[in-house]
Amino acid sequence: MVTTDTLGAADSFAADAGVTFPNAFDQQDELLSDLGRRGAPFTFFVAADGTLAYTEAGAVSSYDELRQLVADHLGVTL
Repeated sequence: MVTTDTLGAADSFAADAGVTFPNAFDQQDELLSDLGRRGAPFTFFVAADGTLAYTEAGAVSSYDELRQLVADHLGVTL
């Protein structure tokens, strides 16, 4: 989820980083506020039914870490 950039800058960053998974854009920080979160980064794991399954506070530093978090909290193997 992008909260502190413009949509164009976020799209450009995602393209440069090779991001292929869906991202959300919340420039007004409405979702973070609704979730009681301040600051960044946070990684939100959303279940297939649309519910928030888990929130990881702080940076996810590697693909291996992300893969493990996805497996642990969504039951999906990447």
